[in-house]
Amino acid sequence: MQYKIMSDEFIILDVEKINGYLCAIESLNGADYPKVDYSFTHLKNTGSLLKSIEGHIAATYPNTVLDYWHIKIENINKSQFRESIKTWFFRFGRAEVLRDQLKPLQDGFLALLNQLVYTPQIYRINMIPPVWYATCWESILLDSIMVYLCLNLTLMNDLYCAILRFYI
Repeated sequence: MQYKIMSDEFIILDVEKINGYLCAIESLNGADYPKVDYSFTHLKNTGSLLKSIEGHIAATYPNTVLDYWHIKIENINKSQFRESIKTWFFRFGRAEVLRDQLKPLQDGFLALLNQLVYTPQIYRINMIPPVWYATCWESILLDSIMVYLCLNLTLMNDLYCAILRFYI
């Protein structure tokens, strides 16, 4: 079977659909503190995975020095990816209590991804961002037919949330 490369417009629409799904999962993990933040991003292909990740970080945090992030890419398999999703989707609040009943949400998310991503190479992005960043995070890169997509899963601690509320 030969797949057609999707236009950027269709990719952006699918990314927004997935972000809507992640927003619903976030609300199930609702708790005062810590806060979770899930996002899905289409990365610009700048010739290599590492350069694309660096470009995304530089655009998100324009005043940062990329050398301080110590970015490394680790290949993971589908079962490791599923385990990460399971861990992050059912972490706090109602999601933690209803973990078994909410299992179809994990399957639904993976089915949604399958509409956009064809036989991807899956990578975990290992990095050490500056201290002010969240205390716990996981970033997963999906490389599918020259489309780079990044799933960011973040847990913000009390101090970070308090600082964020102060500045908002």
